[in-house]
Formats: sequence, C-alpha cells, structure tokens
Amino acid sequence: MERIVRSRFKEEGEVGIVFCDEKTIRRLNRKYRMVNQVTDVLTFPLKDRYSRGLLGEIYICLNRAALQAKEYNNTLEEEVALLITHGLKKLVNG
Repeated sequence: MERIVRSRFKEEGEVGIVFCDEKTIRRLNRKYRMVNQVTDVLTFPLKDRYSRGLLGEIYICLNRAALQAKEYNNTLEEEVALLITHGLKKLVNG
C-alpha cells in the first residue's frame, strides 16, 4: 500500500490514516461537515505551527471502500490507495 501511495505523492510530512466503520464516519461527517450520511473518506488537515511535520489525518470507511471496489472493478487495496491519494491531495491543496 505504501509503495502505491508513494508513487503518486511526493509531499514531505506524516499522515495519520484511520480505518473506521460506517457509524464512525457518519458521526464525523455529521459533526464536522453537517452532512448526516456515510462517506468513503474524510480528511482533517493540521497546518498550525505545532503540527511538526504532521500534515493531518485521513479517515477511510472500509465498508464503503469495499463496496466501491466491487462497483469500480478494483481490488480493495487499489480502492484504498485511491482514497488515500484523494485524502492526501485534500490535505496539501485544501
């Protein structure tokens, strides 16, 4: 997984990746985006002076990723790599 992501992204810094269930991602989506539904990925950037190289956190709903992998004819690993890439772009570009 790390090899796939590194081949697509060259930013310096650390990222926390959290795999969670539908209940957790819905709760986070509702709390921080005011959207009461399950989503595949959420990003939380950390860009203050105390983050010390930590870019932020990416939350991925594995159940949603598995459904999307089937829908798009990907492996779960490929789908998760795509979601991580999407999350990294959001962390860097806003």
